[in-house]
Amino acid sequence: MLPSITAVTLFGPGHVVPSHSSHLSRAGSAPTLLLRKTHDEMLAPRRLVRTRPEWLTTAERARKGEVRNIKVLGIVKGKLVVAYQGQGSLRVFLENKQSLELEETGDGSFKDAYAKFVQVRPTHCQCRDCGRDFDLPMPRGRKCPQCRGPVVPKGSDHRFAEYEPPKLPTKIMVLGKTEVGHEVSDAAHRPVQEAHVLAALSTSGHVKNAQAFQCV
Repeated sequence: MLPSITAVTLFGPGHVVPSHSSHLSRAGSAPTLLLRKTHDEMLAPRRLVRTRPEWLTTAERARKGEVRNIKVLGIVKGKLVVAYQGQGSLRVFLENKQSLELEETGDGSFKDAYAKFVQVRPTHCQCRDCGRDFDLPMPRGRKCPQCRGPVVPKGSDHRFAEYEPPKLPTKIMVLGKTEVGHEVSDAAHRPVQEAHVLAALSTSGHVKNAQAFQCV
């Protein structure tokens, strides 16, 4: 009777033949690996997750999260004005990124002249008489609880960058520049592609057409 092939050892003298499968790789099946990855992501700190605008309050949307919702308003009160939301700043170039970069001159605050170009939401309210600030919603009857003076909405959920107007007509490229922060509501990292806008300005300073690209 010939010996069975399973009885023939393939190892040389001095080698130990394993009798179980503990020496085999235990990488796990595809469902197991997917479950382990999901579990690790659930345990990850919130800082590693991109901040969504829906998580932010109206007051936080102007200065928190990635730079987004960029809109060129055109020439307003002798300045080139660009509205945006997010934590960071803007870079404005003539024609493209290889051209001259414009220098920002404003402080980013809201002006009444901007209201007809972009729809904004107030962040708080203020008494006209005593100057006290109140959180939204507005007090009952829109009257100050202290002096009974009229209360009006204030602030904006947008930021506004001002630049010296270039020679018109022209084309501009507006590029977002997100700043990374350490708070929970801050941007944890810069997006792979920043939000940017390509706009054409007419001789009168109005925006003829614009193409907006959101951050990715």
